[in-house]
Amino acid sequence: MLSAEEASRTISPHTLLQARRLRDALPGDLAVLIEINGEWVQVDKTLQAIAGDEVGRMPPCVRFSTGPQEAIEIRRSASRYGADRSTLPILTLLADAHEQLNLTMEQLDTLADQTSHWLEESCFLRRLACMLDLTNGQDTESILDQIGDDLCTLCSAQSLVALGSSPRDDTQPPRTFGHPLEPATIEAILRWLPASPSTIIRNNRQELAKEIAPDTESILAVPLAYGDQCFGWFVAVNSRSPDGFGTVEATLLETTASVLGVHANNLHLLREQEQFLIDMVQALVSAIDAKDPYTCGHSARVAWVARSIAEHMGLDEATCHNVFLAGLLHDVGKIGVEDSVLRKPGRLTDEEFEEIKKHPRVGHRILRHLKRLAFALPGVLYHHERLDGKGYPDGLAGTSIPLIARIIAVADSFDAMASDRPYRKGMPIEKVLAILRSGAGSQWDPEVVDVFLKNFDSLYAVWQRHNTPQISYEDLTSPTRIPATEVRKPPQPQTEGPPQPANTPLG
Repeated sequence: MLSAEEASRTISPHTLLQARRLRDALPGDLAVLIEINGEWVQVDKTLQAIAGDEVGRMPPCVRFSTGPQEAIEIRRSASRYGADRSTLPILTLLADAHEQLNLTMEQLDTLADQTSHWLEESCFLRRLACMLDLTNGQDTESILDQIGDDLCTLCSAQSLVALGSSPRDDTQPPRTFGHPLEPATIEAILRWLPASPSTIIRNNRQELAKEIAPDTESILAVPLAYGDQCFGWFVAVNSRSPDGFGTVEATLLETTASVLGVHANNLHLLREQEQFLIDMVQALVSAIDAKDPYTCGHSARVAWVARSIAEHMGLDEATCHNVFLAGLLHDVGKIGVEDSVLRKPGRLTDEEFEEIKKHPRVGHRILRHLKRLAFALPGVLYHHERLDGKGYPDGLAGTSIPLIARIIAVADSFDAMASDRPYRKGMPIEKVLAILRSGAGSQWDPEVVDVFLKNFDSLYAVWQRHNTPQISYEDLTSPTRIPATEVRKPPQPQTEGPPQPANTPLG
């Protein structure tokens, strides 16, 4: 027999609550009993275990089930055998009402489960939508890694396999979420998928065991596609539902596949635009180098050093890359400068210097209608401004000069002074650094110069490493930082140095 303490722990709260309410509502000549797994408990002010033979002496009135192993019985009390039977019709009605209530509760439970599942799906799709921002650079594969386990659970699948850009493409390894699958099973799924993409639902265990693998009981396959182009497949394996996969799971997978298919296509279009921009920058840099072979490679070196300065200043990755591209384009206006001036070896006359001072405005005019290069305009137009307001073309001073231009100005001046030209050797490094130090606060931003000098070892290594006019696709899309092991210690700077020569253009 169950003790009262064991009964209170074993009986479900739902059954116990109903029994106590019945006890409070019924007359005293009726006993309210709970049967659980063949044991009996009488419900009164407390729970009292009662033996089966004693229960047998209590004539039954009505019984209704409250769970798989539990039932409530109302019996006439043994001490009042032959009590008034007028309550029996009421009890019968009560039992009928209880059965209807249980049916309604089952319906409510089913509706609650459906509502909960729909809410989980909505939250999942909302989270997926938040990942589709093209500016964060997440590709389809990285998104799949974040949502795969949740998608497997929502589809009531034991396993979910995300296949690559096409079912015959093995360049991208399959991703498996949920329960791991044997490599042989995945290979069999690859062979089983049709050549033409379409949703497939199969719940025939015997057929699938022959076609794929012995442990395959059900399968749901949905193509990851956009238009006529198939980017991959979602394959849910072995449903956890006794009914197998159905339209609910198929709809969720199709919705997710459709969203990711659009995202993959948008990424493809974005990369095509980026490639066009990169090709344009390459063409402009090549045009500058062709125009002025004496300074071939100058733009690339300035770009790399400027980017490294921006990194050491703690600027974010996007800004550092914009500094890099602006550094590549900073001298594009030299395309409009007379060859006789641009290629003149030695000191320029005042008139020639005025001619070459036009190149920032010319470069700005060349690029101003290209919206994708708008970020580079301040660097192109203002990289020859001075902090004291004596620069050109607009005589800006202090922080009114954009930061991107102040960074490029230091990198540009360093390369112009340190680089060899066919008509002269580059200045000694000690002299170049002394000029930069003495000009900090008047010609150049002292903060930028300070960062340059404090990190000169690594910046000098970057400058030496990229002392070439060649710029690769990888450089333009994602410039890499110089490894610490490649840093070569340059000559240490002197404390003072001669002033910068007049009418010698920097860059």
